[in-house]
Amino acid sequence: MVEDQSNFNQSRAKWTANSTKIFANLLVDQIRLGNRPNNVFNKKAWKHIREEFNKETGSKFDRQQLKNHLDVLRKRCNHVKALLSQDGFSWDVTHCMVVAEDALWKKYIEVHPEADAIKKKGCPIYEQLCIIFSDSEADGKCALSSSGEMTHEEHPEVESVRFKGSLVHEQLQRMFSDGESNGKCAFAAPHAATTQMDDLSQDQSKLDQSRAKWTPFLDKIFVDLLVQRNQQNCFSNKKTWKSIREEFNKLTGLNFEEQQLRNHQSFLRRT
Repeated sequence: MVEDQSNFNQSRAKWTANSTKIFANLLVDQIRLGNRPNNVFNKKAWKHIREEFNKETGSKFDRQQLKNHLDVLRKRCNHVKALLSQDGFSWDVTHCMVVAEDALWKKYIEVHPEADAIKKKGCPIYEQLCIIFSDSEADGKCALSSSGEMTHEEHPEVESVRFKGSLVHEQLQRMFSDGESNGKCAFAAPHAATTQMDDLSQDQSKLDQSRAKWTPFLDKIFVDLLVQRNQQNCFSNKKTWKSIREEFNKLTGLNFEEQQLRNHQSFLRRT
């Protein structure tokens, strides 16, 4: 009887863009808290997500309804992944839209009609989905990295376009330019001696770094940490980087190595 009522309620469950964003953010929060061991949300996570979601939205969704919507989001993530693997399709960070020439869209939608919704509405929670459906928390690899989407290691010019004009880029410009003018930038370009030491570990980390999938969401967290340490006049030493690495991995639920973070900081300086 209860199951029948639940099925009836599920058929009436209405999801909006706002409620979906709330749900996605709650999922990401639980990942950060470590409540998704082996890529499966535990009972504690679902209990918190259900309570907070219903509190914030005024809904009365049960756990199964939320799990069902997680499956819907997984399909959406896969649709975006498939689109971005196609030549001529790219991601517009500012508007959270997949963009391409009209002719490409028409040809693709003829074969994949479900893509029409993504063309029209985009995917505002793309960055959250990238974390939620990551293949592995252990190596920091986003699930979408297997789609063929371009990363800065393979296509630096694409990443440069992604950063230009963004708030993150402006933060970095101020931080690096201010530091270079007064000689106190916590993350100025390394001296020759430091570079030589770092080179010893670069070969070892090359493979891991090539798999590190950076998104605007992760960039923002990383840059905020860099800016914070810079404002505290924490100079570029192993203690500072250890702190950044621990905090970054705690906030994202990932496990990036220090060298991966250093490499990305060097990339950000060049963009």
